[in-house]
Amino acid sequence: MSTESINVSGITVVVRPESFDAARRRIAELPGIEITAEDAARGRLVVVQDLPDMDDHRDGLRRLQALPEVLLAELVCHYCEDGPPDTRT
Repeated sequence: MSTESINVSGITVVVRPESFDAARRRIAELPGIEITAEDAARGRLVVVQDLPDMDDHRDGLRRLQALPEVLLAELVCHYCEDGPPDTRT
């Protein structure tokens, strides 16, 4: 029997305001990413990353940081918890 787990990260992203739209599109296309807040005038986004494990979270943060429009992407919080056993068949 497997367990379901919750594994989410909150990440603050700063981009060049003049390339905000392009950066937003690229960020939204990344796996496990949801943009939860944005300020185009200041080039700021808050994203939630929901991926299976810590290695995926680390790699996802690095993908964000490597985008050409991104000036800064920093982990603000991370939460993980093993849930009850998965009883689905």
